[in-house]
Amino acid sequence: MQNPRWKDVREDWLPDDGLRDLNIPETDDGGQSVVEMIRARADWTTNYTENGEAVAMPEAVSMIPRRIQDTSYLWQITLPRGVVANCRFLPGLLDIDFDPREIRGQKDFDVVCDFIRAVGVAASERVEVTPEGQDDQVILSFDPATGQFTTT
Repeated sequence: MQNPRWKDVREDWLPDDGLRDLNIPETDDGGQSVVEMIRARADWTTNYTENGEAVAMPEAVSMIPRRIQDTSYLWQITLPRGVVANCRFLPGLLDIDFDPREIRGQKDFDVVCDFIRAVGVAASERVEVTPEGQDDQVILSFDPATGQFTTT
């Protein structure tokens, strides 16, 4: 399971005015398997906030968007090398963003690929990365059935 080479994907990760979205299809368990996998990783640290204040994250992901209307939920996952994945909880969807300014070379990109691979395997679904708000412009995908990444 080799990661794509940074020199081949660098153009898609140049800092611009947007983030990169990791698109995770809705899973049968509402994303709970992905959340549990992330929580189990000792090399990743997490911080959960509601309306900007750190609070304990509910055990059941399905409870997050239903707890309080008009609440902003953010789960930050700090990966090795200081790369941060920002996860927002929407009804039936985990929205995970990366800031391309944090991806400065192959080692940082490998951290992102390892995260994407782990999420795809936990979700048992193909996952895709797109520029923010451009779901039809896939720049990177991972298919757990083949264990392979595809780039544009």
